[in-house]
Amino acid sequence: DYVALGHLHGHRQAVEDCITLSYPGSARVYRRGESGERGVWRVIVGMTGVASEFVVLRASGQYRPYEVPVDLAGTIDLAPLHPEAWNRNDWVTIRATGVVEDENALPLAVSALRRRYAGMVRRFEIETEGCEAMPGIASHPLAKRFLEAWQASEPQDATKRPAWFRARQLGLLAIKQELQSGR
Repeated sequence: DYVALGHLHGHRQAVEDCITLSYPGSARVYRRGESGERGVWRVIVGMTGVASEFVVLRASGQYRPYEVPVDLAGTIDLAPLHPEAWNRNDWVTIRATGVVEDENALPLAVSALRRRYAGMVRRFEIETEGCEAMPGIASHPLAKRFLEAWQASEPQDATKRPAWFRARQLGLLAIKQELQSGR
């Protein structure tokens, strides 16, 4: 009536030829990119057959990937991610993106974040490959006008903020390319 299976890292259940096949998944995040809740299948055996329900193990942790904008000073603000809600067993990956004026400021900011948050979760990673340095961009008139217009267009809807930050990054990168090409 029921087959309990293992090894798959995500929980799922299927019925094949009237037999329920259940994969509980791993009890905690094992690999980067594994999303979804962790838990076990509770099997209930009764007079009418076998039933099962998925029971979430809240303490097992989750994989939490984020893309976070970096400001021109190299600051990375994690407050909007609500790190106070992270679980001790979570695996948190921060992908920082944007344009910075001082390439030396970003590693200092990353080190400070690691010191602050690494002990809060099982694994804490920060990737900065999506950041580019452009000294003096904040004082360039074109960049100033762009940033003023960008700031004025801040969306009220929180779901639109990632696209709004992405527009900032793309705009500054386009300005950087224009300035470097000498046009």
